[in-house]
Amino acid sequence: MEVRDFRVNMSESNNMNNGLISGLSKNPIVMNFGAFLMAVMFALTCGIISWRMGRPAMAYIIWSGSLAVFSAGVGFVLGNRNREETSPENALRIGLIFLGGGIGFATAILGLFLPLMQYSDIFGGGLAQWRKNPNTVLLCAALLFGGLALMFGSVMLAKNFEKSSVGLRRLLYGTNAFLTGMLLLTVLGVVNVLAYVPMGKLDFFNRTFDFTASGLYSISESTQNFLSNLKEPVKVYVLLPGNNLITVETETLLETFKTHSKNITWSSVSRDLDAQELAKLQEKYQIPDSLGLLVVYGNDQKPVYDFIKYPDLYSIPQQDPRNPNADSGSFQFLGEAQLIKTMTFLSEGKSQTGVFFTQGNGELSIDDKNPGSVAGIGTLYDETAKGNFKLDKITLDRNTKKIPQEADVLVMARPKFDPPPQAIDALRNYLRGTDGKKGHLLLLLDVEVE
Repeated sequence: MEVRDFRVNMSESNNMNNGLISGLSKNPIVMNFGAFLMAVMFALTCGIISWRMGRPAMAYIIWSGSLAVFSAGVGFVLGNRNREETSPENALRIGLIFLGGGIGFATAILGLFLPLMQYSDIFGGGLAQWRKNPNTVLLCAALLFGGLALMFGSVMLAKNFEKSSVGLRRLLYGTNAFLTGMLLLTVLGVVNVLAYVPMGKLDFFNRTFDFTASGLYSISESTQNFLSNLKEPVKVYVLLPGNNLITVETETLLETFKTHSKNITWSSVSRDLDAQELAKLQEKYQIPDSLGLLVVYGNDQKPVYDFIKYPDLYSIPQQDPRNPNADSGSFQFLGEAQLIKTMTFLSEGKSQTGVFFTQGNGELSIDDKNPGSVAGIGTLYDETAKGNFKLDKITLDRNTKKIPQEADVLVMARPKFDPPPQAIDALRNYLRGTDGKKGHLLLLLDVEVE
């Protein structure tokens, strides 16, 4: 019963198409000037694009210009047909087959070659550029699919000539085979691209489905909420060895993070292959010379950062020496917890602890960087900076009225003299939190031996 209803509906649809074509074939304007009007439309489109966009839009200019010439050619052939051998209805049908097929083919070719010509910098830029230019990706996909759909619809008109014309029958079968292959390749290619393109509420393609027993590609709900509410860009530099379990787990985790937030990006920096880039990172962020993850939060103008050391990314339970037969537990990857903790810390503006070294009362000099010097701590100062501290110095003298609020910790390294009363009052207020923030004082003194 359902098959019969389907056949009846198809028959009714064919009858409607035949009636429409039959009606249009009786209109002399459609028969004599329809294709030429389309040629004029494409010619105007070509002129407007050339005038407004110029050479950068050469692909669109070639597309519209070639279709203007093609439409004019179809109109010329229809106008000079043998009216005794070909009825107006069949002539219009053949004209629509070639006109629609030609326009669809040219449009599909435009959608196929735009990524190679006009938008090569976007499509060649990888995932980051695709995410920044989703409209361009969708435009190329729409042109490609729209062109193929127009070709398919136009060729379907040749079914009426399937038994009477050998040439149109070959065209029908050959085009169907071509379209089937093109649609398969296009669907596979476009869906893979859309998997990395943000489309608002249509982000189905961007979702990650985790079917692994261990939940390798899953993150906690609290992590998902944090990432979805992330306002600032976060760049993670992976400074880990290759072919390592921790490295694989970390990169998989970061890819999962990216599916939940467009503000997450990451890159791997090899200590052997990317020595120059590593040197730039060490100079800019004062990171320690060790393995780990550099997390940079915020824009390039005012970034804050922190460094997660390699041993903090995993946990291996120790065997109880009193009970060697007991189960000591299993290996645990702690990357998710460490990264979220660090990003939370950075998002709250707590990334750099202000450490101020006092000067002016005989303290060890922070400018003396000689490792063998007993009067300088310049080397200690530089090493402390690698721990993502904001370092500065403050002179405690009679003009000291207040300790800066940026100073979370004051370091007095072996002072020889007592600070002036004014400076002592400022220190007392700083430690008591008179201004609303209690400070910390690290006082380093020599050991006296009796």
